[in-house]
Amino acid sequence: MNPALLVLVIALIVPNPPEAAPTPDASPAAVTPLASPAAKPVPSATPKEQLKEIGRVKAVTSFCKAFVTHFNTSAQLMVSNDGQISFVDFILGKLKKDFEASDRESRLYDDRVNLIAYVKRLQEQMPKLQEAINQLRRSAELTSDADQAKEAREVAAQLQKSLDKEKQITTDTLGVIHTMIDQATHASTAPTSLAYPVELGVFTPATSSADLPSRNPANADDIRSYLEMDRQRDRIGDAESDAMVHADLIGC
Repeated sequence: MNPALLVLVIALIVPNPPEAAPTPDASPAAVTPLASPAAKPVPSATPKEQLKEIGRVKAVTSFCKAFVTHFNTSAQLMVSNDGQISFVDFILGKLKKDFEASDRESRLYDDRVNLIAYVKRLQEQMPKLQEAINQLRRSAELTSDADQAKEAREVAAQLQKSLDKEKQITTDTLGVIHTMIDQATHASTAPTSLAYPVELGVFTPATSSADLPSRNPANADDIRSYLEMDRQRDRIGDAESDAMVHADLIGC
């Protein structure tokens, strides 16, 4: 990601009430807001097939044993990664609030520390996940059933799509971390207000006050919109759901 664009996103901040960040060891549920008691249920789409481990091997063959073993390993790691990515998403959503807070330095320091912890865990898990997917793909060679082999390869392909999106999110988040570190290091000279918008990668002075809120829509001030986090997480969910559907078709 263009560092100049990240500077713009972090610069275009709207103050909001403080919100606590989850700790690296927190459960994803800890960062999910509780529904209001007065809230009414609204219609929702049929939920996607959730990625989960295969509980029991129905057919004890060399193929099924290998497929289930490597699928379950992939599922464990991928679900764990999904949790870390949900934490990353939460912290990125806090940046526009924390930047204009009176104690911005301490808040942004905590945000950086948390993002670094989440990204580190993703980086540690991804090689293991990639190897599990590779082994899952190879398991197709253990069956003489053309349909089983086809489905096994499709499962691996869908999990690979999900992993590739996780890698992209990790790379994008590293760019945010590096920009935040650079901003903190050069806080006295770096343009960090609305008086210095960025256009085409060039800082151009503007006449608006540094203390005025952004006139852009709320989501335009959210760095997650620039990283397309919603879209990328949707694609992860789609791929995981498709993998689960094809895994069920194998019949192991």
